Amino acid sequence: MKPTLEKGSSFRKVVLLMSMLSGAPYPQMARAASFVDPSAVVQGNVTMGDLVYVAPFATLLAGEKKITIGEASNVQDSATLDASNGNIKLGEQAIVAHGATVKGPARIGKSGRCPTDDPCPSFVGFNAEVGGSVQKDAMVGHLARVARGVVIRSGLKVLPGKNVTNKDQATDPVLGKVAAVTAADRMFMEGVIEVNEAFADDYDTMKIADPNDVHGIGPAPITDFNEGDTPQSNCTDLDMPTCAQDMPNAGFRNRIIGDVRLRNTEAQLDDLMGSKISVRGDEGEPFKVGTIAYMDSRVTFHALEHTHITLGNNGRYDYHSLVHGGPNTFNGNTTQAGDGFKLGAHAVFFNSRVGDNSRVGFKTVVLNSDFGANPTTIGDCKIVSNGAQIGDVEWCY
Repeated sequence: MKPTLEKGSSFRKVVLLMSMLSGAPYPQMARAASFVDPSAVVQGNVTMGDLVYVAPFATLLAGEKKITIGEASNVQDSATLDASNGNIKLGEQAIVAHGATVKGPARIGKSGRCPTDDPCPSFVGFNAEVGGSVQKDAMVGHLARVARGVVIRSGLKVLPGKNVTNKDQATDPVLGKVAAVTAADRMFMEGVIEVNEAFADDYDTMKIADPNDVHGIGPAPITDFNEGDTPQSNCTDLDMPTCAQDMPNAGFRNRIIGDVRLRNTEAQLDDLMGSKISVRGDEGEPFKVGTIAYMDSRVTFHALEHTHITLGNNGRYDYHSLVHGGPNTFNGNTTQAGDGFKLGAHAVFFNSRVGDNSRVGFKTVVLNSDFGANPTTIGDCKIVSNGAQIGDVEWCY
């Protein structure tokens, strides 16, 4: 019988107590847990500290080199750490966000200074690429790039879509590629760390309770910010035949997790989906997804805690694209696209709203933008923030 879990860490404590009372050796579970999703690829010499979370379809390729990941760090969905040409070292509280790529030799969060004496995060954004180093308290924006050998120093962030190729560009805000990290940036990073520490422990707890729950279509873990598969969170909807929480299938090739409500049946999803797709309603939820016309491989849906995603019918999602929910004042914390939405390959659609028959082009990033119910077309390699085009993605190839 599957045990009832009131909180992930509580089940772990029960197991430890039972072990001590029985006189058995103190189990290895006493250390803070880390969790690698079974769909992730980990090859070669990879070592991890405590409370590390490696998300679905992440790829860690050490080859003949070495990848080290420090305590409380996370490598998110379809992110890649490629050490083929040199070691990769992630320090404490390093964040490699959805779809990002780090190419060795590289160091993320291993040097630099924090604003206080406490540890602090470093961040590589959605579908970004880093071939150099990102110090503590530094950030690389979504769809930005840092060339090999370039260092992003503490207190600075690379702006979305920028291609930083030398030291001057990495250190001088006047050149327009970097800016100062703000208090809001630091609050965001700290929130990401807190959530992913919970995932490390609570997904591990869920795996211990029932290994099938961490494969394919299944429930979210029970956390402080998400009640997981409790009755209060039951997402059965007669208009949405597939619900990850209520219709588990450990054998499904993609990961669909938590309060995700899809208008397609599971059989239809099997036909129209590519592979290595992560639709993860384990933080923000619910997700309400209308009929999908096409979904290429390595697509990711996710949301920040207490935020939501609503997508219309006949959506098309190209290779390695990302839809991510976030907090907004214009739509009740819901990221939304109408019917006939098309999201281009490698594009990022974050905390925004567009109407029916909208298009977002190849390698374009849309951030914090409200276009209401209007049909909206945004071309390839654009940076759109707060409803305005502010530049081009500089490494659009």
